[in-house]
Amino acid sequence: MANRITLVSCKFENLDGSVSCGFRIFDDYAKTYYNLDETITEDDMELLQLAVDNSDETIDGMLDHISEEHSGILINDTYYEYEEISHIID
Repeated sequence: MANRITLVSCKFENLDGSVSCGFRIFDDYAKTYYNLDETITEDDMELLQLAVDNSDETIDGMLDHISEEHSGILINDTYYEYEEISHIID
């Protein structure tokens, strides 16, 4: 069964005007985000490593799916095949 996984770097703006950075990650079944107080990398592989390093149960499930199915991931509008990311997620 296909499951499209997407990872996007984000800038979060609170209603009080304060801003922080982080990422959103989502698939056909779940979504979650990670919020940092600092700037976020614009490098897709570094962003993926950040998601791996800060994974929760939802992110773990998505990464497990990629590993088990040898599927890819869309990161900031660029699709990466499993072979391009396996060294980070496995």
